[in-house]
Amino acid sequence: MATRLVLLLGLTAFTSAPGGPPAVDAALQAALRATACAPPEVPGEGTGARAEASRGAMVLVPGLTPAHLPVTANGTAQNFFDQGLGQLLGFDYDEALASFREARRLDPACVMCRWGEALALGPYINSGPIDAATIAEARALVGSALKDSAVLAPRDRALLDALWMRYAPGGRQNGVHGNRYADTMLRLAAQFPDDDFVAVHAAEAIMDAQPWDYWQAGGRTPKGRAGDALRLVETVLARTPNDPQAIHLLIHLTEASAAPERAAAGAARLGGLAPAAPHMVHMPSHSWYRLGRFTDAIAANKAAIAADEAYARATGGEPRHYGYFRHHSHFLASAATQIGDRETALAAADALEASLPAGASARGQGQQVTALQARARFLTPEQFLALPAPAPAMKRLRIAWHGARAEAHARLGNPAAAHSELAALRMLRDETAGASDAERAVAALADTVARARIAEAEGQPQEALRQYRAAEAIESGLGYFEPPLWATPVAVLAGELRMRLGDTAGARADFRRALLSRPGHATALAGLGGAANGV
Repeated sequence: MATRLVLLLGLTAFTSAPGGPPAVDAALQAALRATACAPPEVPGEGTGARAEASRGAMVLVPGLTPAHLPVTANGTAQNFFDQGLGQLLGFDYDEALASFREARRLDPACVMCRWGEALALGPYINSGPIDAATIAEARALVGSALKDSAVLAPRDRALLDALWMRYAPGGRQNGVHGNRYADTMLRLAAQFPDDDFVAVHAAEAIMDAQPWDYWQAGGRTPKGRAGDALRLVETVLARTPNDPQAIHLLIHLTEASAAPERAAAGAARLGGLAPAAPHMVHMPSHSWYRLGRFTDAIAANKAAIAADEAYARATGGEPRHYGYFRHHSHFLASAATQIGDRETALAAADALEASLPAGASARGQGQQVTALQARARFLTPEQFLALPAPAPAMKRLRIAWHGARAEAHARLGNPAAAHSELAALRMLRDETAGASDAERAVAALADTVARARIAEAEGQPQEALRQYRAAEAIESGLGYFEPPLWATPVAVLAGELRMRLGDTAGARADFRRALLSRPGHATALAGLGGAANGV
């Protein structure tokens, strides 16, 4: 492939103060336009083969996550290896794989290029299991590298040995030996205690072995090896405060904890450290969301979408085919909904929906539920009821759609129509096989909140409050998702009803409870202020 250097100007501006400069909003609109006429998508939802097919010539993109590991005397190959390493750190695995392959194409003798390729094949915390063919490919790459490993330093040879064990036959953790790999990397970190590179890779190995399961109930006590991962990344940050991967991993390790502020200082720096790396620019919003800093979360995701656009222009592809474009739009829609930013929420909902195919996976449909909830929040009931139905294949999305329509009918004082929507919801729910626990819980939430709205419409406020209590219990059992699976805390709806009933003391309790789970939620804050003043 031809190699060229692409200069991306002005990306550092995307990490400016909350609210963002005009260029960010322009880029958001550009992303919306770019996806509005996009063709139907192939299985895999925009990763892997589709991203490869949409890519032009391999390019070096300035401003990605800074990373360096000397592996070759070929300068251009080294640059592509370092780019792949930075993309790997930013969880952009498909692009990392392409960069590592380009490095090896330029220097076929590069041993650690094969290490990078294998590691980029996964699994990782967002991948789920990888198939046998991928594991075999990764193991073959590591085996080839080991045959040529006499030229390596002891640390690099140890990294290869660890991967060889990870991909050994019989792995049961997403297809590999996750725990054995994590333990091996922990021992390697102890052997090289001053090596930041080894420390962050050991921390990530731990996280890959127990993805999104880092805390005991209550979020105060680390689970499994998560305490070791925290120790490693915080040790790195104590001596290298601007290590982007240590900051990245600390955000992930703490976001579901009782102390997400633990990562706030690093989060404030991260976007500026890798201004052209979309996911790194986005990552602070995980902390900002948990801390109720929704304006900051909005700014981070607008900047990430702008970086997605710029990266797509540089590589000759489409933003929706790269990494986390949808995740950034999803997060943006959700964060904007929390503070009543109608324009941003609806624009992000449009961009998100336009980027997804009619037969999206359960994950894609879950993202579209957030877009649907944004519309239910900001459109009038009449406007919402005029929206077209999701495609019949989108059963999980249609369940949420029927629930939101039931709420809209109830708000218009038409409980009979609302009951019809609930009947359709339940029929679909019962027909949908293979739903996860979270998907079943969201269906139950949609049903129960709609029943509360119907009870209000039928003049039964106490029954409505009973249904809201039941819905809140379901909501509290959802666990941590980023962003949350249910856009508006149920306690907010209960508080609003109590205010209408004149129960200001009860409303205050509801709004306070909502703010415990969703700090900074605008409606809860306003409701608490109104209840305190007896308004």
